[in-house]
Amino acid sequence: MPSPRALLIMLAIILLIVSPFVVFFLPLIYILTFFDTPEQIVAHPNTKNYIYAFSACAIIIVAIILAAIRQNKSMIALSMTLGLAGCALFFTSIFGYTYIGTDKIVVKEILKKTTLEWDDIHDIVLEYDEDGYETYTFTKNDKTAIEIPVTRQYQDGAKSEIYALATDYHIAFEERKSR
Repeated sequence: MPSPRALLIMLAIILLIVSPFVVFFLPLIYILTFFDTPEQIVAHPNTKNYIYAFSACAIIIVAIILAAIRQNKSMIALSMTLGLAGCALFFTSIFGYTYIGTDKIVVKEILKKTTLEWDDIHDIVLEYDEDGYETYTFTKNDKTAIEIPVTRQYQDGAKSEIYALATDYHIAFEERKSR
């Protein structure tokens, strides 16, 4: 039977190998499970989700390694605290998303959720830069704005659907190169 230290090191190695797959696929699985409906235009995880999920896995791995290095009460308490914090961060990281639907636009981050009704939008700007990156800027009637970077997770035809909705709601839609 291996020692507890060896078991913890093996657990850390297994988590190190498995965590990249979990970090990249769990947010996508969550989105496809709960937001895959015919009336949506697009729903995708925020880039921050991946950063938080990666950080959470790193924290958990460090906690396990700390517990393996020194096995005294204070180090185990520190490892448990780090491990629980990592689990909490990972749990909350998978719930962030951007949803552009026919009824509203929702940007959900870990601690903040912004919802825009199409009636509240004054204009939409699709901005391109030299490297081919695109960003939608939805400006509300009160001049506050949210920016949504275009990722390759958008469905084909999302741009034309957003343009069609902008036309339906009499919203100015502009495409331009960034300055």
